[in-house]
Amino acid sequence: MLTSRHFFGALGTFLVKLGDLTHEKFFVTSMYTKLEEVIGCKWSVSVLHAVGKGVTRPGALEREIAGISTKVLSGRLRKLSHYGLLKRAVFAELPPRTEYSLTEAGRRLVAIIEQIQQLDSQLQTVKSGAVALE
Repeated sequence: MLTSRHFFGALGTFLVKLGDLTHEKFFVTSMYTKLEEVIGCKWSVSVLHAVGKGVTRPGALEREIAGISTKVLSGRLRKLSHYGLLKRAVFAELPPRTEYSLTEAGRRLVAIIEQIQQLDSQLQTVKSGAVALE
Protein backbone atom coordinates (compact mmCIF):
# COMPACT_ATOMS: atom_id res chain seq x y z
CA MET A 1 0.00 0.00 0.00
CA LEU A 2 1.38 3.40 -0.98
CA THR A 3 1.06 6.24 1.49
CA SER A 4 1.94 9.91 1.40
CA ARG A 5 5.24 8.94 3.02
CA HIS A 6 6.22 7.03 -0.13
CA PHE A 7 5.64 10.09 -2.28
CA PHE A 8 6.73 12.95 -0.03
CA GLY A 9 8.76 11.27 2.69
CA ALA A 10 8.51 12.46 6.26
CA LEU A 11 7.38 15.92 5.17
CA GLY A 12 4.32 14.44 3.43
CA THR A 13 3.38 12.44 6.53
CA PHE A 14 3.79 15.55 8.70
CA LEU A 15 1.60 17.64 6.39
CA VAL A 16 -1.13 14.98 6.34
CA LYS A 17 -1.14 14.84 10.16
CA LEU A 18 -1.01 18.63 10.40
CA GLY A 19 -3.92 18.88 7.98
CA ASP A 20 -5.99 16.43 10.06
CA LEU A 21 -5.31 18.40 13.25
CA THR A 22 -5.96 21.87 11.89
CA HIS A 23 -8.70 21.29 9.33
CA GLU A 24 -11.40 22.92 11.46
CA LYS A 25 -9.20 25.89 12.37
CA PHE A 26 -8.24 26.33 8.70
CA PHE A 27 -11.92 26.34 7.70
CA VAL A 28 -12.77 29.05 10.25
CA THR A 29 -9.79 31.15 9.17
CA SER A 30 -10.73 30.66 5.54
CA MET A 31 -14.31 31.83 6.16
CA TYR A 32 -13.05 34.87 8.06
CA THR A 33 -10.65 35.67 5.22
CA LYS A 34 -13.52 35.53 2.74
CA LEU A 35 -15.66 37.82 4.89
CA GLU A 36 -12.77 40.23 5.30
CA GLU A 37 -12.21 40.24 1.55
CA VAL A 38 -15.86 41.09 0.89
CA ILE A 39 -16.32 43.70 3.62
CA GLY A 40 -12.90 45.23 3.06
CA CYS A 41 -13.55 45.87 -0.62
CA LYS A 42 -15.61 48.98 -1.36
CA TRP A 43 -16.63 47.53 -4.71
CA SER A 44 -18.01 44.31 -3.20
CA VAL A 45 -20.15 46.24 -0.75
CA SER A 46 -21.36 48.54 -3.55
CA VAL A 47 -22.22 45.56 -5.78
CA LEU A 48 -24.12 43.80 -2.99
CA HIS A 49 -25.99 47.01 -2.16
CA ALA A 50 -26.95 47.64 -5.81
CA VAL A 51 -28.11 44.05 -6.38
CA GLY A 52 -30.10 44.32 -3.15
CA LYS A 53 -31.84 47.40 -4.57
CA GLY A 54 -32.88 45.39 -7.63
CA VAL A 55 -30.16 46.23 -10.16
CA THR A 56 -29.51 42.78 -11.60
CA ARG A 57 -27.73 43.06 -14.96
CA PRO A 58 -23.99 43.72 -15.32
CA GLY A 59 -24.44 46.73 -17.63
CA ALA A 60 -26.97 48.29 -15.26
CA LEU A 61 -24.66 47.61 -12.31
CA GLU A 62 -21.80 49.32 -14.10
CA ARG A 63 -24.00 52.40 -14.66
CA GLU A 64 -25.32 52.32 -11.09
CA ILE A 65 -21.95 52.08 -9.33
CA ALA A 66 -19.99 55.25 -10.05
CA GLY A 67 -16.34 54.68 -10.86
CA ILE A 68 -16.31 50.89 -11.21
CA SER A 69 -14.65 49.45 -14.30
CA THR A 70 -15.98 46.53 -16.32
CA LYS A 71 -12.99 44.41 -15.29
CA VAL A 72 -13.41 45.10 -11.57
CA LEU A 73 -17.18 44.54 -11.74
CA SER A 74 -16.70 41.19 -13.52
CA GLY A 75 -14.17 40.10 -10.90
CA ARG A 76 -16.39 41.13 -8.00
CA LEU A 77 -19.45 39.41 -9.48
CA ARG A 78 -17.44 36.23 -10.01
CA LYS A 79 -16.00 36.31 -6.48
CA LEU A 80 -19.33 37.12 -4.78
CA SER A 81 -20.99 34.30 -6.72
CA HIS A 82 -18.17 31.94 -5.75
CA TYR A 83 -18.61 32.87 -2.07
CA GLY A 84 -22.34 32.12 -2.28
CA LEU A 85 -23.53 35.69 -1.78
CA LEU A 86 -24.88 36.16 -5.31
CA LYS A 87 -26.74 33.77 -7.57
CA ARG A 88 -25.93 33.99 -11.28
CA ALA A 89 -28.65 33.19 -13.79
CA VAL A 90 -27.74 32.89 -17.47
CA PHE A 91 -30.56 32.94 -20.02
CA ALA A 92 -30.04 31.19 -23.37
CA GLU A 93 -31.22 34.05 -25.55
CA LEU A 94 -29.72 36.07 -28.35
CA PRO A 95 -28.01 38.15 -27.18
CA PRO A 96 -27.25 36.16 -24.00
CA ARG A 97 -28.59 37.68 -20.80
CA THR A 98 -27.09 37.32 -17.33
CA GLU A 99 -28.77 38.43 -14.12
CA TYR A 100 -27.61 38.37 -10.52
CA SER A 101 -29.63 38.14 -7.33
CA LEU A 102 -28.79 37.92 -3.65
CA THR A 103 -28.78 34.52 -2.01
CA GLU A 104 -30.08 34.13 1.53
CA ALA A 105 -26.53 34.60 2.83
CA GLY A 106 -26.18 37.69 0.63
CA ARG A 107 -29.41 39.18 2.01
CA ARG A 108 -28.25 38.56 5.55
CA LEU A 109 -24.86 40.17 4.87
CA VAL A 110 -26.50 43.22 3.22
CA ALA A 111 -28.73 43.61 6.29
CA ILE A 112 -25.66 43.56 8.55
CA ILE A 113 -23.85 46.09 6.35
CA GLU A 114 -26.90 48.38 6.48
CA GLN A 115 -26.94 48.11 10.29
CA ILE A 116 -23.26 49.09 10.38
CA GLN A 117 -24.01 52.08 8.10
CA GLN A 118 -26.87 53.15 10.39
CA LEU A 119 -24.61 52.88 13.44
CA ASP A 120 -21.94 54.94 11.69
CA SER A 121 -24.53 57.59 10.82
CA GLN A 122 -25.75 57.70 14.42
CA LEU A 123 -22.21 57.99 15.75
CA GLN A 124 -21.47 60.83 13.30
CA THR A 125 -24.62 62.63 14.49
CA VAL A 126 -23.61 62.20 18.13
CA LYS A 127 -20.07 63.31 17.37
CA SER A 128 -21.19 66.42 15.49
CA GLY A 129 -23.64 67.24 18.31
CA ALA A 130 -20.84 66.92 20.87
CA VAL A 131 -18.61 69.21 18.79
CA ALA A 132 -21.42 71.81 18.55
CA LEU A 133 -21.83 71.81 22.35
CA GLU A 134 -18.15 72.50 23.01
